[in-house]
Amino acid sequence: MIVGIGALRTRHVLEAAEDVQSAGAAGVLLAPVSYHPLTDDEVFGLFEDVAAGLSVPLVVYDNPRTTRFTFTDELYARLGRLPNVVSIKIPQHGGSLRVVAAAAAHLGLTGPRGLPLPLRGLDAKERARVATVIEDPQLHA
Repeated sequence: MIVGIGALRTRHVLEAAEDVQSAGAAGVLLAPVSYHPLTDDEVFGLFEDVAAGLSVPLVVYDNPRTTRFTFTDELYARLGRLPNVVSIKIPQHGGSLRVVAAAAAHLGLTGPRGLPLPLRGLDAKERARVATVIEDPQLHA
């Protein structure tokens, strides 16, 4: 299981990372959270500090709607060179919660209305795209 963490202070993020590692998480998903706008260097420093203390993979969570921070391609490249950074979760069509709900429904793990209202699922075209990604082995390579 990959566990999402986040906090306003690096110290608290590091504590959360240690807690989820100790609890047996297979990985950590981290988004930069702050009340104040962050610079690329500040976000890099956060991920650098967290990656240095991890024994499990770290996923960079690019979630600009929530964090109000926009990653640049240059920052992606810098973060990708850090130890333990294995992936970057970039927002796609419909939002990740809607995509996960569509995938779970496609796999028969939930019913078609697995989201709490007022959230609504993906439209038919978007659900078909999710199904294609799940079913097409070429897309997994």
